[in-house]
Amino acid sequence: MRYFIVVVSSILLMACAATPGPESSSAQAWKDFGQQQALKGSILQSENRLMKSDTKGELNNELYKAYQEGYRVGKEEYCNQNAYKMGVMGEPYLGICYDIKPFFQQDYDNGRNSGTGRL
Repeated sequence: MRYFIVVVSSILLMACAATPGPESSSAQAWKDFGQQQALKGSILQSENRLMKSDTKGELNNELYKAYQEGYRVGKEEYCNQNAYKMGVMGEPYLGICYDIKPFFQQDYDNGRNSGTGRL
């Protein structure tokens, strides 16, 4: 089981690292992109990392700020879900809620360790 968790976590981290930006260069598209990334529980990407995956070379400070704003909104929503239930369901959690809800990780871990939902 632990091997499975390590493999899945590694795949998720690689996916986050290789996530390209939105197709549009509008601020709203980047804001939406940031929000969607946070709603999936992905870690906030640095401007440099996003620039590396921006094949069109359109990312600039304004668009990165829009991405950050969208990420903040999505993160608030993501961190307001039931962490215990996430853990029981076996959903991945990459630790993005520590500054919003300090006990999110603990609740998530309690759910993971509850034995409920395990085969």
